[in-house]
Amino acid sequence: MFTYLTKEYDENGNNTYWEDSSGYWVKSAYDENGNNTYWEDSSGYWVKSAYDENGNKTYEENSDRGWVKTTYEY
Repeated sequence: MFTYLTKEYDENGNNTYWEDSSGYWVKSAYDENGNNTYWEDSSGYWVKSAYDENGNKTYEENSDRGWVKTTYEY
């Protein structure tokens, strides 16, 4: 059985899409610092994330209604 993998990248080299021969795919988005801000797969599951100016993840929510907020002391 032949399997394949299709990949797409943004101008910064971040993997924004991939799909395998079974039809499973993943889409991703990134901010200007290369932090993953959105992730979604072909099953409908997704994750959204936010980051502070130091690149620390400060918020994450997902399609299962889960969320986490994190604060940092500097």
